[in-house]
Amino acid sequence: MDIMDTEKSIYQYIHKYYLDAIERSGGAPLALPFLHDEESVKIIVKVIDGLILSGGGDIHPSYYGEETMTKLTLTPDDRIDFEFSLLEEVMKRKKPVLGICYGMQLLNVALGGSLYQDIKKHVPKSMDHRKNHSVRIWPESRLHKIMDGVEAIDVISRHHQAINDIGRNLNISADAEDGIIEAIEMEGYPFLIGVQWHPEKEIGDFFTRRLISSFVNACMGN
Repeated sequence: MDIMDTEKSIYQYIHKYYLDAIERSGGAPLALPFLHDEESVKIIVKVIDGLILSGGGDIHPSYYGEETMTKLTLTPDDRIDFEFSLLEEVMKRKKPVLGICYGMQLLNVALGGSLYQDIKKHVPKSMDHRKNHSVRIWPESRLHKIMDGVEAIDVISRHHQAINDIGRNLNISADAEDGIIEAIEMEGYPFLIGVQWHPEKEIGDFFTRRLISSFVNACMGN
């Protein structure tokens, strides 16, 4: 969910890609407003079967203990704080979580990890991650099984930030040729996966269907 601020009104919105991807995989998507009340968050988590943390802007470096070092397009703190609270309650109940792009980064930061504020600035020999590229799926990871045992897939990539220090209890499950982390997962948790690319934008793709369907199936208890 993102925020659009006009002169007269403030809107919260989510790209239709996410809703279509869930519906085509047999789920019923529900877009959530940003809330501040702890009890309201608990009520929401009781209702939903799983949580997708969708794409967005940049997370302010203060959330992982750093000063701003480069130009950023910041995600509103209201969204970040709400999703931190939401994620905490979801994880208490062991409900499935899928993080996409910003959503993967938020997962990492929420669990004590940090980010490269700008890949080109901090990893000079890296590729351009704002362009589509291939990612390597790590053998023996849960993602590897979901992706039908393939070693690499082509993805839609639109990010300039990436995971630096990985969060607590998270494992890497995919990376790019330059070593940038492209997917994470939590071992021992029923379903918690983050991907740095945008699967929702290619819902006809075989591997996208595998990923989204696995999330939906986990939400259904399968």
